[in-house]
Amino acid sequence: MKSQGQKPPADQAAPLPNAEDAPDLVARAADTAAFLEQARWLLAWHQERATGLASRAVSMLGFVGVILALVPAGVSSSSDPGLPLRITMVCACFSLFVTAVLCLLVLAPRPAGAPQIRQLREQWADYVAQNRVRDLAVATSITEGLLFGTLLDSPSPLDLAREDADGRAKWFKRATFGLLVSTGAVALLVLQLLW
Repeated sequence: MKSQGQKPPADQAAPLPNAEDAPDLVARAADTAAFLEQARWLLAWHQERATGLASRAVSMLGFVGVILALVPAGVSSSSDPGLPLRITMVCACFSLFVTAVLCLLVLAPRPAGAPQIRQLREQWADYVAQNRVRDLAVATSITEGLLFGTLLDSPSPLDLAREDADGRAKWFKRATFGLLVSTGAVALLVLQLLW
């Protein structure tokens, strides 16, 4: 019985598994592949969420910018903008500005994570140097890197991707509420201009 975790010497190729170990290796390889596929899917899903929210925030920011540029022009076209109209204009501009800041917070950079590149390179060099045919340690290590990260006290790449998407979603919800308030303020301003 060979001991777990020992590597063969670098000048010697890793031994092929015994025929009796083949079904166990196939089952372990399938299990590892399933975990790795799920981890990759989760990482991609959270990254797509973050990208989608950033794209919508850019669109909202453009809309807010156009409206913010048009509000003062609309008020200045009035023959006699009184104090109530000016107060409404200031409130509308302020709410539009706050919405723009919230959109920018959606776009703000956040920490990202990835499995440790140095560790992956070392494993690849070991794999090539030993001419391994079947070694589940590599796939298992990559899967663990995605699921658990590189250090016990640091978040994994999946955790960071989820936190990134959730943070962008939080600021996007606030920006959407700000846009609702801004639209109401602009509508009130238009009503005052028309009367």
